[in-house]
Amino acid sequence: MPLPILALDVDDVLNPVQDKHPGTWPDFEEHRIQLFQVWLSKAMAQAIVGLGVEIRWLTTWNEDDAANTEIGPRVGLPRLPVVAEPPPPRLSGGRRFLWKHEAMEALIAANPGRDIVWVDDDCLDICRAARGALTDTPEALYLLAPLRGVGLMPTDIEEIRTWLQSRGHKGEP
Repeated sequence: MPLPILALDVDDVLNPVQDKHPGTWPDFEEHRIQLFQVWLSKAMAQAIVGLGVEIRWLTTWNEDDAANTEIGPRVGLPRLPVVAEPPPPRLSGGRRFLWKHEAMEALIAANPGRDIVWVDDDCLDICRAARGALTDTPEALYLLAPLRGVGLMPTDIEEIRTWLQSRGHKGEP
């Protein structure tokens, strides 16, 4: 059985954006990356790795490969594959998020029957409504939208782990 794929966003997922929050990860550290203040946690990244999934970036931080050169090294992640590059902002015309939906359609089509987890704060609205349109096997796609401004929490990791186990994946303890 191939490893499940986890498509990972950065802002409002790895980076809570607003600040570190109680009940999340004790080791958040503030970083200045390009012109942005970013909060990152190595413990969170290791918890994601511990799920036993193939992690792939799906984030606007893929512009200039910043997810792999700026974000990943700060949390101890190796260089990761990228699901898709975001479109240049000037060409997206207010439809900037839709590129992720299209990238997920392509990822699912290229991996029929493979279990896929998509972790993105924007999944809450657009993605859940379009879940059936993304795949013929919606049970093989798990969508998780962390709270905006809070990011991925330990309870979210456990929710993903529970779903993976229900699909027959053991992951790492």
